[in-house]
Amino acid sequence: MKLNNIVTKLWVIMTILVLVVIGIAGAAQTSFMEGLYYEQQARLLKVLGNKVADIARSEEDPVALDNKVALIAGLYNANVMILNEKGIVMSCQGMGISTKDMPMDMSNPHHGPLNMGDLQKLYQGQAVVLKGNNPFFKTDVLSVGIPFKDHDNIYRAVIIHAPLEPLADELKRLQMLTIYTAAGGIALAALLSLIFSRFISKPLVKMNKAALAMASGNYQQRVNIQTNDEIGLLANSLNTLASRLQEKISQLEQQEQIRREFVTNVAHEIKTPLAVMQGFTETLIDGLVKTEKERDEYLQNILDEINRLKRLVNEVLDLKRMEEGHFDFDQEPVTCGRL
Repeated sequence: MKLNNIVTKLWVIMTILVLVVIGIAGAAQTSFMEGLYYEQQARLLKVLGNKVADIARSEEDPVALDNKVALIAGLYNANVMILNEKGIVMSCQGMGISTKDMPMDMSNPHHGPLNMGDLQKLYQGQAVVLKGNNPFFKTDVLSVGIPFKDHDNIYRAVIIHAPLEPLADELKRLQMLTIYTAAGGIALAALLSLIFSRFISKPLVKMNKAALAMASGNYQQRVNIQTNDEIGLLANSLNTLASRLQEKISQLEQQEQIRREFVTNVAHEIKTPLAVMQGFTETLIDGLVKTEKERDEYLQNILDEINRLKRLVNEVLDLKRMEEGHFDFDQEPVTCGRL
């Protein structure tokens, strides 16, 4: 495949266009799905936090509370923490941690990415959702804080840390699926664009061949393209040009034939008086004319032939002026009876 023909250019342009569109769409889809996954996970953790809050309100046995919290933390592979109104950890279970009855120390890396400001929001009744690195668990986590009120209408809090690694794996699989789909789409688009570019360029190639044929003198070449678009109009214009050129060339050839015949006739007409003048002149030069009367007759004949030749030349000049569009006629009244 030549790199400078129109098929290749159309194919490259359409393939690049499809590549750009699929790339942008894939990136947008991946970004959208990533945000959607995080949003769904955060929503799930909020629901889980509300369930834990309900358990914390209803369960008075600390051991039973720890067991229930540990069961939930194990099922969701998360770390679940319950704080009372004084910031004391009532229960903390999951991801290798089991502790309670200790103050909440925000300097502890276990609580990352939460900070003291986030804790204050919880005790003001605001839910908190954060995504970041947790140095204690040595992984990125999605942290959700849910405030709830106990029976005395005092705010407590549930904090859940869920690792993002499973979510990242799902997103990675989604990205790979997007890449494979985009690769397949690009391959299919490249094939279809090649077929489409050949279909688009085929009439142009035909018109190029017709133009080359006309350039070589073949004005009978026609382009058979029956479409109602700009390419069809161009093909019709090219066919019209070929027809008119053929007619013009035929006219020029006829005019050239007429001109040749005219030149031949004029040469013959000129040759006759010249031959006559040459004969009379040679006779005079050779001294064959004896009397003055014969000499005058010969000179008169020469003068007549000169006038005849002059009229012939004037007629040729008149024809030339007529061809150039100059018509000089001597107009005079004529009676119909004389015609």
